[in-house]
Amino acid sequence: MLPIVDESPVAELLPGLYREVLDAVAALEHSGHRREAARVRSEATGAYSKAWNQVAAHRLRRLRDDARRIAAAHGRGRPVPPWEAARRRPIEGRPV
Repeated sequence: MLPIVDESPVAELLPGLYREVLDAVAALEHSGHRREAARVRSEATGAYSKAWNQVAAHRLRRLRDDARRIAAAHGRGRPVPPWEAARRRPIEGRPV
């Protein structure tokens, strides 16, 4: 008998995670942090283009969070429009 797994398969999560990283990279570029944005984009492309496994998913989550943290550190006090807040919700928490 196989165990019941609540998590979505990695192949279903990775495209959404990669999109979230690219959104965070765009926010970094918009705020003028092009060097950090280029680094995150390069690392994300490397992780996304290799094996689609839990390691890649973890790496993309970390890159997404790093990019958001950098942008937040340099953009404190800036109000977030509702459409931006909706896009920032992690892909794992969205209904299918």
